[in-house]
Amino acid sequence: MLNTFQLLPLMGRQGMPPLLIDPAAQKLQALYASTEWRKFADRSAHETASRVYAKCPPPQRKLAGLEAANYIEAIMPLTQADILEQHSGYGAVRWLWYLRRAPDSLFKGLYGTTLGYDSHLAELLSSQFMASDVSHEAERVAFRVDDASFRHLVRYVGRVKLLSQLHVLYRRVGKGAILDASHPILVSEASEAVERAMRIYDARHDYSHEFIGAGLGLVSVAPDFEKLIDESAIGEPIAFLSLGCAPSFPAPVTYPDGAGGLCVVTAQVRHVINELRLVRLLRPMGEEGGVPEYLSGIAALIQLLVLVPAICVHVPWAFCSIIQHGYVFVGEERLRDIFDHHLAEIVEQLAPLTPGFAWPTNFIEWRESVLDVVPSVWPLSSGNVLRRFRDNFLIDTTSASQALLHRLELARSPLTGNLRGREFELQCQDLIDGTPWAPPPEVKFFRGRRLRQGGVILTDIDAIGVKGRTLLIVSCKSIIYGRDYDQGAFRVIRNIQDTVDNAVVTWERVVAQLRLQPAGENFDFSQFDEIIGVVCTPFAAYSSEERTLAFVQPKLRANSSIRELRDWLACSIATET
Repeated sequence: MLNTFQLLPLMGRQGMPPLLIDPAAQKLQALYASTEWRKFADRSAHETASRVYAKCPPPQRKLAGLEAANYIEAIMPLTQADILEQHSGYGAVRWLWYLRRAPDSLFKGLYGTTLGYDSHLAELLSSQFMASDVSHEAERVAFRVDDASFRHLVRYVGRVKLLSQLHVLYRRVGKGAILDASHPILVSEASEAVERAMRIYDARHDYSHEFIGAGLGLVSVAPDFEKLIDESAIGEPIAFLSLGCAPSFPAPVTYPDGAGGLCVVTAQVRHVINELRLVRLLRPMGEEGGVPEYLSGIAALIQLLVLVPAICVHVPWAFCSIIQHGYVFVGEERLRDIFDHHLAEIVEQLAPLTPGFAWPTNFIEWRESVLDVVPSVWPLSSGNVLRRFRDNFLIDTTSASQALLHRLELARSPLTGNLRGREFELQCQDLIDGTPWAPPPEVKFFRGRRLRQGGVILTDIDAIGVKGRTLLIVSCKSIIYGRDYDQGAFRVIRNIQDTVDNAVVTWERVVAQLRLQPAGENFDFSQFDEIIGVVCTPFAAYSSEERTLAFVQPKLRANSSIRELRDWLACSIATET
């Protein structure tokens, strides 16, 4: 089942294939440019906020801490229910069809992450609409795009942004802000110190995005980061993630020519396809760690994403549809044939890496398993990868990719925590070893060793680096970016901040002692003119403590994420050369 596309020549670009355009996306863009859309969006948000406020008034005008968090938790489901009630005329497929074609500017905000978060929230909520969708054309999926449908879309976006703002307020309250509930549109206020800490935190996440997959408490599994730290993927199973990108860009692709063949066209890419090595997901802590508990929740997603190339071979328009909209429509019988033909080979490839785990082995088992991957609006977690439309399935590869990354969260048992901590230390050392900071063997010998000084254990060094006469010592803390942390749960935010702040204070003392007395009973660092110490975490953790946010070197904070450490190593090398 094809989407509605048109071919136009690319004027002024000699030798470029014709441009494949989506008339619906073009019309939405034109309506965006000619309509006072923000007025409709803001008005709908105020209407919903007022109704919710009347149903659940705050206990008092100013709320703080757990009381503020509890009030926001109380009104979020009411807000969500109001949105569903106001926009129930469209079904899940129709809403996704509009949202994946909507101009990015409808969702943009102050931070780069706002676009991704708010558009993702709108898509997740849309999966709950139950209306029966009917295409305006018999042979392809196409819905009406006019002034009325555009206004309905922007009103929906306005209400979704209201819900997103409640998520933001919940996180701010968890970090120490006061909730002002004197009006239906809630706001927050905070001291200058807390505001500064939140600005720093937001900017660090906006810059790096390394929290994707940080539920492992290890080096991020985001595909662009992994490729920079390990190039040896030959022969290993690969998943193909489709992830939204902004801004979009043109690229040549093949597309059905209408006569049974394929032609080369230029398509506007809004979803890029990345390769992701699966070994680190299937055995995140190596052989000793065994198969992770989360595997049962992502097995069907892995199989789908491994099958993306096969789907593109069997469905000629699939690749073009995926890169433009992040999904493809496939007939149920054709999809069944694809899975039944290829699934056994995929299971054979994955099974040696997951001894004792039962993978879905046929289409029915896979379909039932993937339907169990349900979305969550709070905390944000993708799902609803298959949306039925008549005798077709909408296969949402972008939601499948996001759902896979969202569910990578290791258990917090003491045994798992010890294994995870050790693995993170080794990953950090591997990162350093791949740069000119790689320590010589006689210095690397001290990694993981207990250093004794004055008859007592001073510390052990989790990772170590050397450049010239400068020694870098790293204390690694394998904290987990879990769903409760992503929500901004008050208790969880405070606990992780305490962990990181205490680690920084402890490591400062170690560095100060080594600078004062660089030798001990079983070590001697007296050949170094400078000793730099940093606490490294898988992601940039929130803290309002000045010592934690302080720079121990230009562009290197006392607590730095693994990506920030990597970029500092690269920056210091570039500066030197």
